[in-house]
Amino acid sequence: MNFRKVFLRASTSAIIGLTCLAPMTAHAQDAAASEPQADAPASGGLEEIIVTARKRAENLQETPVAITAMNAGMLEARQINNVAQVAKFAPNVNIQPVANISGSSASLTAFIRGVGQTDFNITVDPGVGVYVDGVYVARSVGALLDMADISDVQILRGPQGTLFGKNTIGGAIVVNSMQPQKDFDLKLEAVTGRYNRADFKGMINVPLSDNLAMRAVASYETRDGFQRRLFDGGRQGNKDSFGARLAFKWEPTDKLTVNLSGDINIRREEQTAISLIELRDQPVPLRFVEIPNSAPPGGTNRLIAAPSSMYFWNKISAVGAATGACGAAWGGFGPTGPIPGTLAPTSNPNCASTRWITGDPDTTWAGGNNRSDFDLWGVNLTLDYDFGDISLKSISSYRDQKSRFEYDFDGTPHNILQLTNNIDLWQASQELQLTGSVLDDRLKFVLGAYYLKEKGQDKEPLEFGFAQFFSGGKMASPQGLCARQRFGRHNANIG
Repeated sequence: MNFRKVFLRASTSAIIGLTCLAPMTAHAQDAAASEPQADAPASGGLEEIIVTARKRAENLQETPVAITAMNAGMLEARQINNVAQVAKFAPNVNIQPVANISGSSASLTAFIRGVGQTDFNITVDPGVGVYVDGVYVARSVGALLDMADISDVQILRGPQGTLFGKNTIGGAIVVNSMQPQKDFDLKLEAVTGRYNRADFKGMINVPLSDNLAMRAVASYETRDGFQRRLFDGGRQGNKDSFGARLAFKWEPTDKLTVNLSGDINIRREEQTAISLIELRDQPVPLRFVEIPNSAPPGGTNRLIAAPSSMYFWNKISAVGAATGACGAAWGGFGPTGPIPGTLAPTSNPNCASTRWITGDPDTTWAGGNNRSDFDLWGVNLTLDYDFGDISLKSISSYRDQKSRFEYDFDGTPHNILQLTNNIDLWQASQELQLTGSVLDDRLKFVLGAYYLKEKGQDKEPLEFGFAQFFSGGKMASPQGLCARQRFGRHNANIG
């Protein structure tokens, strides 16, 4: 691929950053959405940690929210490359980089305290909200964020609906990017590893004037697939992702701050890894026909278990399962796999057999479509005006994504269950926040209004071997959403 050749040739001049200090995870985040900071404690005193879980800067000791936060140094020390890896350092948090049944490498499945959502469909809301620079990411597909030039990540455990909205029953994941600074800065980084892994990241920060600065970031990550397809010699589970972000920060007065940014993410990858792990001879609740059936030579019958989601289906008929019907010849295997052309792409579930169970997660007999494409771009405008004791913030955003992923869900060379999704989705949002304190800081308040509009569709060509009378059609599920929200909170000190 051209991307890989360009970056590999440039790697000889790249500066490789080596980090040997791994500081302890801090539960913090400052008010300016920059690195979590703490004032130096007096000898024998408690360290003061500032967080913004309630849309204002507060001492962690006075904030009734369970919070875990990592700043840029902590993310770099732990070599965290995407938001899913943060879960390793946060209690009661489980974040998987791929939704169980999507096959898309850009999908995110997040659970906090056992509350979340595995369904990636655009008609289903997540149970854990993801926010990037104050902007809500509405769908699971596209929520897996690369951690290039991130200021901090904050995980709020427990319901956050009052200030963050309806889809935060389990909690919220807040990601803040580095903002442009007034000093010139340049950083290049390269990483290599197994399976021809090559990651490249570059950042440049340029002050354009006394009150205007620019920051540009680009990253490219590539790695061969770790799972080998025995049937056709291909690979699955690779990485091929390019991302970039351009941001401007303008401070025309000491009270007004304007942040404008745009970002893109392009992925051209294979499907996620999958292997058949079990076939069972038992009934299940979801069955179409209750007819005893026979198995193809060398196999068992009745039920196939897909490993990544525990979805099951019954084999429904013995028709077409006789010797030769599942391929030109059942015995046509060479030293490393089947002889080309010996297996026909039948969709009969009875052709599933224990012979397709490899027992090795690095190999699979999947032979169907193998694709995971993703394109995302977005813009964000944030205005912040400080009146003194009261501040007003406006966050305007637009995001557009297109993705197509094709997934061999049965783990066999046959076309028993092939999934294809074509998602075209956009969202626009506007949020206003008014925060402040009155009566000599006795009364602190947060008021806000939020508007979100989404529109999208998912076209799914379906092919079900166990229900062939539904095969060959297209199912389009256009989805539209318009949400409005008002929120407010106040804290009063009486005494």
